[in-house]
Amino acid sequence: TVSMDELIRQAHTALYIAKKERNRIVIYTPDMDQARLRERILANDMRDALEKGQFELYYQPILSVKDGAVRQAEALIRWNHPQFGRISPVEFIPIAEETKLIIPISEWVIRQACNKVAEWRTAGLHDIVVSANLSLAYFDNHAYHLPEFVREAIQQAGITSADLKLEITETVLMSDPDYAVGTMQILRDYGVSLAIDDFGSGYASFQYLRDLPIQTIKLDRSLISDIDSNPKGRMIVQAMINIVHGLHLETVAEGVETEEQFRYLKECGCDHVQGFLFSRPLPADEFAAYCRAAKGAEQSQ
Repeated sequence: TVSMDELIRQAHTALYIAKKERNRIVIYTPDMDQARLRERILANDMRDALEKGQFELYYQPILSVKDGAVRQAEALIRWNHPQFGRISPVEFIPIAEETKLIIPISEWVIRQACNKVAEWRTAGLHDIVVSANLSLAYFDNHAYHLPEFVREAIQQAGITSADLKLEITETVLMSDPDYAVGTMQILRDYGVSLAIDDFGSGYASFQYLRDLPIQTIKLDRSLISDIDSNPKGRMIVQAMINIVHGLHLETVAEGVETEEQFRYLKECGCDHVQGFLFSRPLPADEFAAYCRAAKGAEQSQ
């Protein structure tokens, strides 16, 4: 027999999981307690992870469809936890958002990305634009300070504003459109490129794209996953690319994993591609080697 206090505790645990995963019914199981314990440990350890140098940036190449050149990369954070090993951002970023540790973590990512671009330039690897992601939680809590922080990070690294791109999800725009657009315009006036990330995964609307100071639309992997087998999916992707180009913006297709997907995206006129077909996210040194190899292959053609 389970006591009333234990039933209430179990109900709270199930409610916590349901809120976290959203839009689903959750029935309590004992392993949920283990999951919550792990989250509490991660939330506590995350407070010191930056100072202890446990975070690392990986870089996923973004290739030009036209010539295969690598001129862009997306910076993706990884956590090398001393107890649990490498932890995916899918697991720890929601915890960072809840605890508001997403603010110092996001700023660390931007600084690291800027410094890495400067380091690559010194090593002879030029013309690489690095993208950093900005979450809704960061935007809601710190957007007012964002433009000045970005300006300072770029100046301290000794790079130009054109070397950095910031990726913002649709949810940022849905939260407070006027405020988001105002902040984005300040960044754009400074010369930083802006992209809408995961476009098509939520409440995608082409209407608000008309007035946004953006240069790039990143098509979500959910749109790309079945275009090699779903005629309707192919039609949707083709139509989206046509509209984006009509707005004089460039397209990046995320999550490209097969030759068939790449072939169709090329036929559609997609500008850039990113995905496991070309490369997984790489540590900084491996990314630099990848770029040099791609440049060598391009010059030999």
